[in-house]
Amino acid sequence: MKKNKEIKQIIQSPIFKRMLKHGVKYLGKKNKLVNLSYQAVEKLAMGESLKAVGGDFINQVKLLAKLVQFVATGKYRKIAPKTMVLIIGSIIYFVSPFDVVPDFIPLLGYADDVTLLAWIFNSLGKEIADFEVFLKKYNATTLLEYKE
Repeated sequence: MKKNKEIKQIIQSPIFKRMLKHGVKYLGKKNKLVNLSYQAVEKLAMGESLKAVGGDFINQVKLLAKLVQFVATGKYRKIAPKTMVLIIGSIIYFVSPFDVVPDFIPLLGYADDVTLLAWIFNSLGKEIADFEVFLKKYNATTLLEYKE
């Protein structure tokens, strides 16, 4: 029940609403989206506290970053714009050091980021799983092309 209260507080915050507005502006902007995905992966590499969250979380964020890249470059199109805005807004929130709980606060700084992204993974599980299946097929096809 506490997690529901936390996520509600985050998604109703003026900060997250602003991130969603940025997400709308990012749609269709290849360079901004690719850059955003790199920022997310970079934050994972730099955030010691995030490593403590676990490999599953890190892999899920990397998968979201890859999804953003593939949508930006037109390699993947089977996701609704509204869903993409939610994903983009969440990643913008994640990479921003100033959110509901600023990242520089020891131990607590990433709690809201992790809570928000866990909610995204749970809420958009089917869409993310569909992309993961696509990505595995895409990678397998790409490997076959290089071997020929």
